[in-house]
Parts: sequence; structure tokens; C-alpha cells
Amino acid sequence: MSKRYKISHLADIEAAPCPCGFSRRAFMDDDNETASIHLVDIKKDSQTHYHKKLTEIYLVLEGEGQIELDGELFPLKPMTAVLCSPTIGLTPATRRRRRPPGSWRARR
Repeated sequence: MSKRYKISHLADIEAAPCPCGFSRRAFMDDDNETASIHLVDIKKDSQTHYHKKLTEIYLVLEGEGQIELDGELFPLKPMTAVLCSPTIGLTPATRRRRRPPGSWRARR
């Protein structure tokens, strides 16, 4: 019988390039189609993208910036949450200095 839970430590996952910057992705297993979590370091020149099936929830942990949703800009600051339904065009952007990949630090 398989376990009904999974535990992941995002700091142990290597950052991978993505349209928004660099992402550490947990729970991206073949046997899991329900949910995943990505810790993303947003780059200034992030690219507009959309998902055909996936709903994304952004939670801003630090820094300030904006997100473009279907052509409309919205401000972002720490502890702002954004729900992005499938097929919505989104472009997150930051106004803070980016840390290079691999220099992520845990927040308490």
C-alpha cells in the first residue's frame, strides 16, 4: 500500500528555468495529477504564458512587483495571493534585485 502523503524540502530541489525565472518544483511525480508546489524566483523579464489545464496560485513571500493578467497590471507585495485560472495570460514581474539560482534561502 502506498503512503497517502508526501514530504518535500524545497531547498533541496535544484532550480530549473521556467517562463517566469527559476522554479523549484515539488510533487511533480508521474503518479500525481492533483497538485504540486513551485517556489519561483521571478526574473525581471519574465515571459507571458498560460496553462491549458493547470490553475496556478501565486503567493508573494518577499519583494514587490506586479503581475499582468489578461493585459491588466496588478501590484504585488508580500503575502499577496493570486489565483490564475487555466488559459489566462499571465506575466509576473519583480522590482527587486534577483538572487542567482542556487542562492535561495528559507524564510521563517
